[in-house]
Amino acid sequence: MEDPTNPLAPVKTYHRSDQEFAPSESRSSPWSREHRTSKCCVYILLWAVISAAIALVFALVVFRVETPDFRLSDVTIKNLHYATSPVPSLNATLIANVTVKNTNFGRYKFENGTSVSVLYAGHPVGDRIVINAGRARARDTKEVNVTMEVRSSWLGSDVVSRNLSSDLNSGTLQLSTYAKLRGRVHLMEMFKRRRTAEMNCTITVDLPSEKVQNVRCS
Repeated sequence: MEDPTNPLAPVKTYHRSDQEFAPSESRSSPWSREHRTSKCCVYILLWAVISAAIALVFALVVFRVETPDFRLSDVTIKNLHYATSPVPSLNATLIANVTVKNTNFGRYKFENGTSVSVLYAGHPVGDRIVINAGRARARDTKEVNVTMEVRSSWLGSDVVSRNLSSDLNSGTLQLSTYAKLRGRVHLMEMFKRRRTAEMNCTITVDLPSEKVQNVRCS
């Protein structure tokens, strides 16, 4: 029954205690915010570690500069003439490829004026061959064809009598070549590293067959 003194009094409602103290779903707790912040920090740290590892691998692999490999290959002998008496003598022409193997990730530019010496028993036995300036591309091999003349007339009489006579009679002759190749490795057009490659090869010639038996470079 309505109160006659206050006919329009509002009806009072009472909330349950569990509804009154229940947390609002739209309001995030401090623990939730801290959890998201810590996850973000972990992701940033992980990204930094991965980036540092990639940069380290890149520096160790790409920016590591190796000295190019400089050697003789495909050596053939032409116009071989030799005699053991009355005076030991030897004349021949060597045709070979000089290879510059560049294993770097940047090109190798070598300077002009590199000379290749042909030696017998440690003594020059012909004119030096000059290699012009050039370049070996990144991860590639540059080949230069050379022709070397071998003349025993370059040798002293003591070398001829002591070494050449014995080798000609044995049928096997050993020659050697030596050269220094100077140049720079260019990395990403920003870095240049000077590298000097050395050629030190031994050529074994079989005289009866007039063929190169072996070429060994160190």
